[in-house]
Amino acid sequence: RNQNGLMLDTQHFPVEVKHRILSEIDSFDESLDGILMKSENFQALNLMHTRYGEMVDIEYLDPPYNTDSGPILYKNNYKKSSFCSLIHNRVQLIHQQLHPTGVLCSLIDDFQYKDMQYINNSIFGDGGKEFGNVVIRSNPSGRSSGDFRVGHEYAIFHGKSDQSSILK
Repeated sequence: RNQNGLMLDTQHFPVEVKHRILSEIDSFDESLDGILMKSENFQALNLMHTRYGEMVDIEYLDPPYNTDSGPILYKNNYKKSSFCSLIHNRVQLIHQQLHPTGVLCSLIDDFQYKDMQYINNSIFGDGGKEFGNVVIRSNPSGRSSGDFRVGHEYAIFHGKSDQSSILK
């Protein structure tokens, strides 16, 4: 951002120009108020843990819902045990890098809701805080899910400790 708060999108600039622009910014890391990573999530979480261990205030986890409900660009047909293992590994890394007052928000649908809730509770359980769930209307016309047309998903909130809070 420049001093007027305008953002500069460097995606179409040559790499040398991007590097020159970044080198001109004093205290680059300190001037940021957030970080965006584009990566395979497990690799990004490992990188974040190395750099930001126990410094993260909030993390948002939006895993594959493990249903064939639409055209999704990532693997979306795990066996239940593989899906649970995948999610457990990621939630465990997230828990390790959250600040002691940090919060995790996990998004999931009905199909994997019980598994996500169980995994989150098992990792955040001792000393952690379960805030609750928010139902999000995601598809007003609903999508086929067995005998019902489902039009919602869940945001599940967990705090790392009993000092964790969600500001309104």
